[in-house]
Amino acid sequence: MIKAELSYNPYLLETAVKFNGSAPKINSLVEKHLTGMLQKWVGRIPAIFYDEMNGYGFDLEFTGTIADFEALQATFDAQRISRESVRLVHKNELEDAYRKSEELDGLLDWLQSHPNRRFDYPAFRDMHTALLDTDYEFVVMQGGQYASPFPDVAVETVSGTDELAQTDLENTPILFCVSEQSRAAFERNLSAVLRRNDVTREQLFFLIDQFPDRFRVERFLADSGIKEPQFVRGPDDERIKQYIARYPVTEYIRQAIAVFRRQEETLKDILRDEDQRSMQTNGDLQEKIEALDRCICLLRAAHERIVQRDYYHCPDALTIAKAACLTRLQDWRKKKIKMTDDAEAARAADAFEAEAQAAFAAFVARAWEIFFSCTDGIRFALTQIYASAEYDDEYNTSEGCGIDLTAFHIPELAPSLLTLFTEQYAEPKNAADFLGSILKNLPVAAQSKQKEPVRLVSYLYSDWRQYTADMLAPVLDDVITRVFETLSAYYTQVAADYLGHLDTLVRQQTNARRKTAAQLSDDEQKLHADHVWFTAFQEKLREIERA
Repeated sequence: MIKAELSYNPYLLETAVKFNGSAPKINSLVEKHLTGMLQKWVGRIPAIFYDEMNGYGFDLEFTGTIADFEALQATFDAQRISRESVRLVHKNELEDAYRKSEELDGLLDWLQSHPNRRFDYPAFRDMHTALLDTDYEFVVMQGGQYASPFPDVAVETVSGTDELAQTDLENTPILFCVSEQSRAAFERNLSAVLRRNDVTREQLFFLIDQFPDRFRVERFLADSGIKEPQFVRGPDDERIKQYIARYPVTEYIRQAIAVFRRQEETLKDILRDEDQRSMQTNGDLQEKIEALDRCICLLRAAHERIVQRDYYHCPDALTIAKAACLTRLQDWRKKKIKMTDDAEAARAADAFEAEAQAAFAAFVARAWEIFFSCTDGIRFALTQIYASAEYDDEYNTSEGCGIDLTAFHIPELAPSLLTLFTEQYAEPKNAADFLGSILKNLPVAAQSKQKEPVRLVSYLYSDWRQYTADMLAPVLDDVITRVFETLSAYYTQVAADYLGHLDTLVRQQTNARRKTAAQLSDDEQKLHADHVWFTAFQEKLREIERA
């Protein structure tokens, strides 16, 4: 299967692209976009991917938020690229910005309720109050007094751009409320806003419900360079909410993650220095604790890799096997056009049905091979992930998997094929042209018999081939679905086995670490508690970054 992959994490500004499983080539057009916002180049993605994939006709698997997936789909739709030409699949969903913001609030609450001597949370909060305790801005131009339509959003109502002269408007949504009385001021204010370098057309919204001449507003907007204005029903419109999530809220999350990462590095350096000093007095115990820490870290990393695994894909080999089966049917007597004899057609119908049954049997046999090959592949892939934990217990799942495909069959074809024909009755050719005067000497009754209409029948091979393919295709799809569903369930079960075993090992190693740490002095006990707290902090931060 021809496939491109696009992953975008807006909270880390990380983009990854693969074409047919391989990274982009050096000097690829996508290189300069890998560290920027998806919104800045989403309009160029169809053309860039067209060049990289040598045309359309491929699957594009996307990992990211629903909003970004919808924006990507809208881009292809706007450029009139059909969904059959580029089949977009939302492979893995990333939580939206509002959910991420809630998780950051949860981390802040946890830091407040779980103090640590190495981390002065009140001082940290004071230092970053402008980031962590400031509402998002929302400007309403020439409108009434509006209550905040969304959580953590402050509405600023202004009458003109003079009030915004010293205000940074980057990523700030601006709602223009247009009425008959404010039309002149609206045109003046919009022109002034469009001249600013910190404003893009994407952050401008227009409310014109109270203005009867909508066409006049649209014409002015078009003349101003806004070809597709964003008209809304009010300040609480969903389009404004989506913009706030995509820009100011996402920017806040990015900045907050960066702040926490810097704090993480600071704490890591402090604990590293403390560990080095501790090694001088408690070397043996510290080495044992470090070994346990490394073991726990590797076990958790393997656990996370399985948890964050992709959903199980339908094997491409099944689609290829289906195509081969249908191609075999289409190739049957493909140089022949038609039959004009009923007896010949009956023999051909039996032969074609036998060919179809053989093609279907070959497909089922291939599906069996693919199934058992995939079960081996599933076990191998998850075993490799488990092996990355470097825990020497040679654990292997005991789960087996079988499948029954004997219930699938194709219907009897020959009788139906023999109904696919055309017939007509024609006057016999004038025998006088061939027999001359001989026919004239026949009795009158014989001459009348010669004039009876002649039945002409035609069985087209192409009709038979297409009918048979149409009959088989749904059955082939049913077999593919059964194989895929069984493999997917098996994948889930094997993954659950490994996750359960990894959970058990983490608990065992954590208990061993706790017992070892109990032998340390009071100061060392405090250092151990610092490490436990720091590990919990890191896990919460990683979850926000990646979940």
